Amino acid sequence: MSDQVVVEDVQESLEATEEVAEATPAFDETTWKKRLAGKDQALTRAMQERDQLRKEADDLRRWKADQEKVNMTELEREQARAKELESELAQARRDAERERLARKNPLFAEFLEEASGLSADEAEEVFQKVLAKAKADAGGLEPEPEAPRVDPNRNRRNPPAAPKKRTASDIENAIEALGNPWQQ
Repeated sequence: MSDQVVVEDVQESLEATEEVAEATPAFDETTWKKRLAGKDQALTRAMQERDQLRKEADDLRRWKADQEKVNMTELEREQARAKELESELAQARRDAERERLARKNPLFAEFLEEASGLSADEAEEVFQKVLAKAKADAGGLEPEPEAPRVDPNRNRRNPPAAPKKRTASDIENAIEALGNPWQQ
């Protein structure tokens, strides 16, 4: 008998949910639009509040820095200025070194930039990627070695041999090598 009561209760609850589902439409567009509009408004308000709080924090930091500068002695101000100048000088030197490396060896400069702060294994992976990229850019060809530079102001150790005078047989051999253009 208890099984009948449970089955009847389940059937009644199913019938009740079907009646509720029939009473409300499956997709109420205006309700969803209102909900989305409300969410958009809440998001906009939150973003405005965040921006306002950031501005207030920046203003407070600026005010605090100004107060600290006012309370500094002349010696402390000059020491702070010296520290600023030293950091700027160090940054300028690092930039100049990086630029010099980039001009001298652009692949190495690219590797250093990408591998800064990485472990040795990760740096090796970055190195392999840079090499693969360089080979792809070069079309898979190895660069040709540069010809040795010749100083025009320096005497040569072995002067070039004087051209040999051509004989009649040399000229005949050269003409035969060219062939007859009128022969078919």
